[in-house]
Amino acid sequence: MKIIKIFIILFIIVNCSGNETNKPITEFENILGKENSEILTYSVKDFEDTFLKKNYPDLSIEQAYKKFIIEIENSNNSEWGNPRMSLKSRKIFDSSKLKSQVYGITDSVWVELNNGILHLKTRRKYQKPDGEFVMGTNTSSSASYHEGMFDTVYMNKQMKTVDFNHYGKYQQALDSISRENEFVLNYLEAMKKTGRKRHPSFVAYEMIMANVNYTDYFIKRLILTEIVY
Repeated sequence: MKIIKIFIILFIIVNCSGNETNKPITEFENILGKENSEILTYSVKDFEDTFLKKNYPDLSIEQAYKKFIIEIENSNNSEWGNPRMSLKSRKIFDSSKLKSQVYGITDSVWVELNNGILHLKTRRKYQKPDGEFVMGTNTSSSASYHEGMFDTVYMNKQMKTVDFNHYGKYQQALDSISRENEFVLNYLEAMKKTGRKRHPSFVAYEMIMANVNYTDYFIKRLILTEIVY
């Protein structure tokens, strides 16, 4: 009888512990939505299967993530645009409702000349959970800008850029669990200060400095949305 009681107590403890561990994930996915969560999970798994396993075949998934992040932190400009998502995964992500909840989507790009300096203007639309959009325009300028650089190829490339959507469900879902995950909390606070999507190499550096757990559910999703995509 004592053995049975001990077994029951241990079962309850383990079960409660598991529920507490899964609680942040459940809360995150409830806010993000079932379909969006499934697509995000598929994208993470596809990245692991088609990129990490292919490029780091002798490493475990955890070690492959770590190696990948180190390489991103050390990478140069020419390497940032290399495809890391499979064509199938990117197509699914781009055609989903998830994309506009994660990112501000570029609407138009143009160049203005003010006081002899060229200014690159990028207007983006940020979707809120209710489906409404907030419009925002980013301006970048440099004395090194010249008319010849803003050709069709450059402008088309700029049209494909995205920003972090501070109004979307993804931000809300991360906010809801941020007290449970120190890196997510610090990352969101840094995002709010800069007001824009952070560069992949900066994100990689912060993950290395924080010695993040690469098996963590939320770390994997941040790597996918902030570095891989």
